[in-house]
Amino acid sequence: MFDYKIFIGLSGGLGPVTRTFPIAEEFKNAGAEVCFSVYDDNASKYLRKSGYRVFIDDDQTSPDSQFTIEPSSVFYNLDHYFAQMGFLDPKFTKKWIMNRIKMIQTYKPHLIVTDLSPHTMIAAKYLKIPTLSLVQSCLHPDGLPFQGEVPRNLPKVTPVFNQILDQLGLTPINCMEDLCIGDKTIVPSFPEIDPINNSTVEYVGPIDSNFLQYKSNHHFKGNYILVYPGRLRDSAGDTGIKIVEKVIKASRQLTDQEFILVTNESLTALSLTPPKNVKVIPSYTTHMLQNASLFIHHGGHGSCLSSIKYRVPSLILPTHSERYFNAKRISQLGVGDYMLPNIVTDEHFVKMVKYMISDTSYSVNLRDYNIKVANRKYKGERRAFDIANTVLKRKQKRESQ
Repeated sequence: MFDYKIFIGLSGGLGPVTRTFPIAEEFKNAGAEVCFSVYDDNASKYLRKSGYRVFIDDDQTSPDSQFTIEPSSVFYNLDHYFAQMGFLDPKFTKKWIMNRIKMIQTYKPHLIVTDLSPHTMIAAKYLKIPTLSLVQSCLHPDGLPFQGEVPRNLPKVTPVFNQILDQLGLTPINCMEDLCIGDKTIVPSFPEIDPINNSTVEYVGPIDSNFLQYKSNHHFKGNYILVYPGRLRDSAGDTGIKIVEKVIKASRQLTDQEFILVTNESLTALSLTPPKNVKVIPSYTTHMLQNASLFIHHGGHGSCLSSIKYRVPSLILPTHSERYFNAKRISQLGVGDYMLPNIVTDEHFVKMVKYMISDTSYSVNLRDYNIKVANRKYKGERRAFDIANTVLKRKQKRESQ
């Protein structure tokens, strides 16, 4: 019996949930108790329906306006990204961290799983709880940067965090990416997509999640274009709305194509009404890719990896820097392409859709790459569970000595 308590601390959105949910299922099936903390109402709802306890960070404190900067879809590193979230404010940041420490102290887990959750990592270090961290190349200090050359004199939250780490008696960090490194750090991806120049990380391969499948009772004929815009609005603005409107305009010219648009959000904010060849459904599952001819999406990490697994070319409209990073990697592999959503004309977008549907080189590259990946025998969530078990046993051994 795997008699442990596991705390999974995540950032916002469904993306981190889709790749940690299968790991949680491995823990639960082994007999462990698992809980989540995630900053997304829809994700929390789905997790509860799946039988998981979800802790809510309900503190209403906001950062002081003198420490805030204008949110943007462009950020160059995690210091810049978290500065946009308000963490240049020392009081706000300390309260955020202390609330997470209190939450974890109350739950008393044996292991913590993190995915871009710096306060969870700090709490784990302070409470001396072992950690398993999930990371991507652009989130690791030894990975590739989001945008290439980083401008000088960007806002840095590392000094703010180091002040708090010092008060907690913890080792300072060099950059916010350091807080993505756990006792064991795994990459739910491939080296070609997420190169990291550090031998201590382990690639476990994509972790595929269909925990929303119970809501997806829709059946479609083959050769449709699947569209997943992510959230219609996020911290960078109306990013998903721009994708949806671009697709609706294209669908009016591509009347012989069926589009499946996946969103559970209201489309009342759109300036356009979807035509008959655009079907809107509420929940996305990767199985929908099986009969798709093209996958138009926002560039999320999971969406990129799913497109590879199901051998469907991606046309990516990346909505912020992390997704732009993913889009560039997909393009370099020759298994998809990307267009920047704010600077593409409707005519260019339609031409690109037509081109990608007719060009067989994408499918050939997807086939060849899948053959290469299959030979590596990645085990995804099962390998993640085995690694977590090793981390737990290592701690038990230390405590018994």
